[in-house]
Amino acid sequence: MLAFANYQKERVNKKEISPSTVPNYFKAVKLFCQANRLSKNIEWKNISKTMPRGLTAADDRAPTLEEIQKLLEFPDRRVKPLVLTMVSSGIRVGAFETLKWKHIIPIYDQKQPQQNSDIIKAAKILVYPGDREQYYSFLTPEAYTAVKDWVDYRTACGEKITKESFIMRDIWQNGDEDGAANPKPLNSEAITRLLNRAWQAQKIRPQLQKGEKRHEFKTANGFRKYFKTQAEQARIPSIKIELLMGHSLGVTDSYIRFSEEQMLEDYLQGIEYLTLNQNIVLINKSIKQQGEYIQQSLKEMEEKHKKEIETLDEKYRGQLNKVNQDMVKAIKSQEETTEKLNLLDNTFQFFYDVSLKEYKKARETHTKNKTLVKNFANAVLFINEFINDNPEYQHAFKSLLDKRGLTLPSTDEMNKSLKEQEQQESEKDKKKVIDYYNGKFYGL
Repeated sequence: MLAFANYQKERVNKKEISPSTVPNYFKAVKLFCQANRLSKNIEWKNISKTMPRGLTAADDRAPTLEEIQKLLEFPDRRVKPLVLTMVSSGIRVGAFETLKWKHIIPIYDQKQPQQNSDIIKAAKILVYPGDREQYYSFLTPEAYTAVKDWVDYRTACGEKITKESFIMRDIWQNGDEDGAANPKPLNSEAITRLLNRAWQAQKIRPQLQKGEKRHEFKTANGFRKYFKTQAEQARIPSIKIELLMGHSLGVTDSYIRFSEEQMLEDYLQGIEYLTLNQNIVLINKSIKQQGEYIQQSLKEMEEKHKKEIETLDEKYRGQLNKVNQDMVKAIKSQEETTEKLNLLDNTFQFFYDVSLKEYKKARETHTKNKTLVKNFANAVLFINEFINDNPEYQHAFKSLLDKRGLTLPSTDEMNKSLKEQEQQESEKDKKKVIDYYNGKFYGL
């Protein structure tokens, strides 16, 4: 065993084989020994230490965006849907052997207006359906459109497309209706040959020269590396990228349970990075920027209008409160006015009744009563004083006098009359005073 290991090391040094190939030779030998119960006599750890160490990962790169874009110019109609599907979903080339039309489900953008409700934001793709390794990934709108166009072209050429139709099939010559109507699905080897032929025909990846064993990037698996790289640049969580690529997470598989909505939400972050047509990316960015600008403008306008409404509300609310206060005061003042007018009317009626009664009595008995004249004069003075202190009631009091057909002597006239009365105590002077008031107050 040690001699065999040393022999393989010499082959590695001569670059006849890769260091990673040596352990594969020993796997078959070890299995043979275990099957024949010979492993107990062999120190496998010591043998493994003598083996050359190979690289844990290949040093090939992912194809660049420009290289993939050039590959899409290959005239075979199958290349575009094939490449875009692998680039945008990260699936293996072997997944196409079981991939049917029913396994690609478009996802519509529900946030768009009703008239644009048929806009595709992504598509779900079911990988290895029915197998224990089954999982799902997503396609970009660009990739879904390419697949849809490919299926529609096949329909136009005479193939009856159903949900069970395979996505990848053999090609047919123009005018070959029988060949178009009877598809034959492609296996992974045929798809790899198609891609290899396209890489070479487009002068992107020439044939290996003598002594060369590896291309710069792999024929089909390079698209998975492109997907992984772009998804990482788009800041999609690494654990979700691994799930979209169908990688096992070990023990974590039993505990991680992201919903389809959660997976899609992060996948949508990488749409621009996984879209190969940069014109579409630029248009989407422009639309997105315009949408953000419109939303920002609407938000600013809403805030501005809100402030204006608040200012107007504050302004007119203050005026309204003032009007309400004035109305309350006016109502209160009106009530007070009514109360004072009632008091004035009652007082006036009282003095009127008393004075009239006393006057009639004086006329009947022809007595000149000094006290009666003074009381009457004081009543007139009180009324004049009240009107002078409350000029707003002058009109109301005048209405009361007019209603009774009376006039009220002025204060100066009353004071003058009282003074004359005090000076003249004779019966003749008293009679003149009474006659004077009879004519002024009672209209007699």
